[in-house]
Amino acid sequence: MEANDSLQQLNFLADEIGELVYNWGFKRVHGRIWTHLFLSNRPLDASDLVKRLDISKALISISLRELIDLKLIAEIGKSPKGTHLYRTNPDLVRVFLNILKFRE
Repeated sequence: MEANDSLQQLNFLADEIGELVYNWGFKRVHGRIWTHLFLSNRPLDASDLVKRLDISKALISISLRELIDLKLIAEIGKSPKGTHLYRTNPDLVRVFLNILKFRE
């Protein structure tokens, strides 16, 4: 499978998860970013997400901060370029508890 086809499939899934989390009271972009981070085989930085999702760096930056505040993702250091790297919170139980807490 070509990389472009794989990215298209990933973006389709990310859009679907974005719709799902929108129904839980989050923004669609939260689900889209979370999906890319969750399914990536490496931590991603904001510029990776801009390229993958084709959305503005400003929207990515704001959304990353919101996802960190919700404890759904974490900043885990810096890349060789000096950019912040992100990954999903591996503690899925804690993630779901945070979602329930957010919804209250």
